[in-house]
Amino acid sequence: MESVRIDRWLCATRLYKSRSLSQEACTGGLVKVNGVSVRPSHPVRLGDEIRAEAPRGLVIWILAGLAEKRLSAPEAQKLYEDRSP
Repeated sequence: MESVRIDRWLCATRLYKSRSLSQEACTGGLVKVNGVSVRPSHPVRLGDEIRAEAPRGLVIWILAGLAEKRLSAPEAQKLYEDRSP
């Protein structure tokens, strides 16, 4: 797997509780990949910078792993490097 849809990845990392919520965030302009607002189907790759407005505030993550299915919290944390303020 070389890339994965941003909406699936955001759900796998547990940033949003469901895939539909991550799709709404993308559609609403709350998610940026490498500084560009993206649609839910946008493919992400290792090393991409993800900026998202989440219920807990702004998160800035560097993509470190790919997943399509929701993971446990400890496993989900391995998917990104946290650079949030």
